[in-house]
Amino acid sequence: MRYHLKLVVSLSLFVFWGANIQATPLHPTSKQNHTLVSEDNLCHGFMPDNDLHLDSTEALGIDEEEYNKVLDQVEATYQDIVAGYGATLLINRLWTNNTVNASASQQGNTWNLNMYGGLARRPEVTADGFALVACHELGHHLGGVVFYDRGALPWAASEGQSDYFATIVCARNLWQNETDLNATFEEKILDFDGGAEVKQKCDSVYNEIPAQHLCYRSAVAGKSLGDLLSALGRAGVPQFNTPDLRKVDKIYRRHPKGQCRLDTYVAGSLCTAQWDDSIIPGKAAQQRNSFKAFLDAKPFACHSYQDPVGHRPHCWFNPNDVAAPIINALLDKTTDKIGQDQAKILQPIATSAGEKIIVTMDGSGDADLYVRYDATPTTEDYDCRPMIYGSAEKCELKVPEGAKEVNIKVIGWSKQSDISVEIKREQSAKLCREYSGGVGEAFDCFDDFKCKLTDINKPSDQFSWCIDY
Repeated sequence: MRYHLKLVVSLSLFVFWGANIQATPLHPTSKQNHTLVSEDNLCHGFMPDNDLHLDSTEALGIDEEEYNKVLDQVEATYQDIVAGYGATLLINRLWTNNTVNASASQQGNTWNLNMYGGLARRPEVTADGFALVACHELGHHLGGVVFYDRGALPWAASEGQSDYFATIVCARNLWQNETDLNATFEEKILDFDGGAEVKQKCDSVYNEIPAQHLCYRSAVAGKSLGDLLSALGRAGVPQFNTPDLRKVDKIYRRHPKGQCRLDTYVAGSLCTAQWDDSIIPGKAAQQRNSFKAFLDAKPFACHSYQDPVGHRPHCWFNPNDVAAPIINALLDKTTDKIGQDQAKILQPIATSAGEKIIVTMDGSGDADLYVRYDATPTTEDYDCRPMIYGSAEKCELKVPEGAKEVNIKVIGWSKQSDISVEIKREQSAKLCREYSGGVGEAFDCFDDFKCKLTDINKPSDQFSWCIDY
């Protein structure tokens, strides 16, 4: 029997599928009683297309008992958390499937994890590494900002964000009470190149010994997945002491390179931000990847502009790739009557480089608008002159470097024109992180944000405020 789904969208650590696809029954093996998205519809994966699948079910990484033990723990830990969002967590256990893969999908209110035995049996994969794979897939559902920017995947956190979720919260939820086992990683982490450096960072960030031990364990689990990525042979083996130093201009939402992903697992292990399992960060914002969404998500991550460690690596994340809100202010409004060839010169408006000045004229008759920087405009010298029929004209200018003021003149063309001239300033809001966190107490400001002053000695207007971000 085949089941037809109206809509299934699937994302993966290794592979995700698109919409309007089929589901097929699983092979009748133990604990494999859920439907799975068809493999005929793969479109992109955690790793490029590969032939890492195993030809047999002989355990080389973890065995079936360990596989199920990990997934039992994940299910027990997260089924109630997912239920809190009105959804059901469904873990498809695909032990006999040799695909080196894992994926997440949402079908209505059912949130799926598809966990393949082929990945679990890889020799690079430890039980903890496999747990992080499951955590990564949960991260697509629960990790929040940064979301994918695809219209078909509005629910899904990006790949880097899902990696970050795996160690900043999921691993802690799974292992925080396993104090004896966690303690064994105090020695194990020293077996890896750069492990001593990671241990030192864990010790400097966390004062409590159990938290230090959990930090070591999470980092080592990430190393297991780094080793798996290196099996493709397209790059060296990721190490703790060889961080990816690239800096992206735009946030990269698909799958980063192996070293970058190991760096992300370590960063999540080192971040002390407190997660709230009842909130998917940024999901409540009207636009999922908007400035408001990033601002709402701020408490649930570490940040490079304020935290020396634990922030999302710049090999996939750029904190500046978030457009600040645009603010505008009415600077002046003038109404008048002017006759033919009569000129009306307005008071100069002080400007700053980079801001946008918008001059809008409306009215009856026919008058012409002239705008010029740092000098009164003439019919020959101007920076903007729309020159269209009637008195409805508009100039939008981005103030260049060196310009100090904008000058405006209106000249009548028809016998009489009744005009109204409105001058507005528009610019991106300032962010307090660019002003040492801002000055003074935060206060309510535009668009329901919280603001501070950029300088206590400057007049307090919205162009001297910064959003507390």
